[in-house]
Amino acid sequence: MERLLENWGPDGTDADALGFADLDTLHFASVTIFDREFLDALLVIECNFDGDLETFLQRFAQKAQGLADLLNCRIGPAVSAPGEIVETLRAAAVKPAARHIGALGLSRVEILASEAVVEEVRRHLDANQGLLSQAAAPAVAAALRQAFNGRLPPVSPRRSAAEAMGAATPLVLAVLGLLALAAFCLVKHTFAPLLALAALVAIGVVSFLSAERREPVRESPQARDDPGARNENRPGFAQNHFSSIAPLKTGPVRWASLRLFMWVLNAVARLFYTKGRLGRIPSIHFAHWSIVDQGSSLIFVSNYGGTWESYLDDFIQKAADGLTGVWSHCQGFPASRRLTKGGARDERAFKRYARDTQAAEAIWFSAYPRLTTSRINNNRAIVEALAGVSKEPPERWLARI
Repeated sequence: MERLLENWGPDGTDADALGFADLDTLHFASVTIFDREFLDALLVIECNFDGDLETFLQRFAQKAQGLADLLNCRIGPAVSAPGEIVETLRAAAVKPAARHIGALGLSRVEILASEAVVEEVRRHLDANQGLLSQAAAPAVAAALRQAFNGRLPPVSPRRSAAEAMGAATPLVLAVLGLLALAAFCLVKHTFAPLLALAALVAIGVVSFLSAERREPVRESPQARDDPGARNENRPGFAQNHFSSIAPLKTGPVRWASLRLFMWVLNAVARLFYTKGRLGRIPSIHFAHWSIVDQGSSLIFVSNYGGTWESYLDDFIQKAADGLTGVWSHCQGFPASRRLTKGGARDERAFKRYARDTQAAEAIWFSAYPRLTTSRINNNRAIVEALAGVSKEPPERWLARI
């Protein structure tokens, strides 16, 4: 398997490979072999794509000429026909338990089309500096809209309020359920249901804090350092890739708290972090957590802008609570308390842990390697303004150019 991946090149686009460049719905993809002492070797194919899983699998199986050879290195029956490949991938597919998308609602086609339009707008302004330099912002805006009338890609609303609420339906239903319970108690003049719920929550909190105190202060990482991990700047790329795997702490309390925390984190991200930022971090294109290997390990995969150091610094300074809340369920993570405190705030220990659990991807593909999340969202705002569907004043969206 390693020889196959090496022959296909670092982006997997060589002949008879995985066909990533031919999939016009694919944003990022990676292929990583996780080989650790605490688990059997895992082949992980990460794909961040538009549309539904079934449609993507059908196209992937047709385009990737080398996929059958890769899958036939696994334990299991051999595959050859596209239908067998699709069935194998469908059975192995793992949806993320929590995820973030930096350009939410934008397809790969829309991202690339917006970049092309904005570059053309800049060239148009360069060629007409004398005409536009003395004009007021509304006049410049009108001139640009006239010049690009009929030359814009289709522009549809990125995300409505109803879609945002729908994405966080479980959290919304939980809140509505609590409100309904409170209303019931007020009408019936009884607080027994609320007291019972409060008692269950208290038992859960006490059980978690007790389990947390019993854990070692600093467990030794069970994942070896990978000296081949590619975590520095790539020439010509504005992005990097990070993947890690770590064994989960055992016990029913940790099992339940991890899933509950990721459920809440995922719902909050779908509801609030929809404008290109995860908390205060603006550099993440795609990031997701997945529980794998029969619930024994946690994989984190991210495609981000900037360097490895700056990325982890952002996590420490701007999102330590969320990061600690998830990763503190893994063995070897720096000591945490009350779920979200400590942990990632220990900079040296956290970066050591990130190195220890990191794995080098054999193949990494980006459909737009020179674009940052800020540039993608900025381009879209300009195109929306040119199409007349933006509420931004001319001064603001012209400044984006």
